[in-house]
Amino acid sequence: MDDDPNRKVEVEWDSTKGYSYPVRIQIYSDDKKGLLAEISNSISANEANIRNARVDTTEDKKAISTFEVEIRDLNHLKKVIRALEKIKGVNGLKRVRLDVQTES
Repeated sequence: MDDDPNRKVEVEWDSTKGYSYPVRIQIYSDDKKGLLAEISNSISANEANIRNARVDTTEDKKAISTFEVEIRDLNHLKKVIRALEKIKGVNGLKRVRLDVQTES
């Protein structure tokens, strides 16, 4: 799917209105003291608000952290992701699709 150009859609965020968009990021990391604080501080330092956070740990001392953050635009998201990838102990991350609820 990622390599099929027919399945890609160009999108653009309107950053002129001061809106923020919820984005979910899942982070795979080591389970070590202080790492959650470092991840949270990195998100905040890059001017993204954390709306929701959840951390699950594994028996082999790994952590899976899911953050829902408010992002202004795609460049802002890229900036936040680059900063998170630089943190020692972060082994990988990905953007996760948000569940969209509709009214019936």
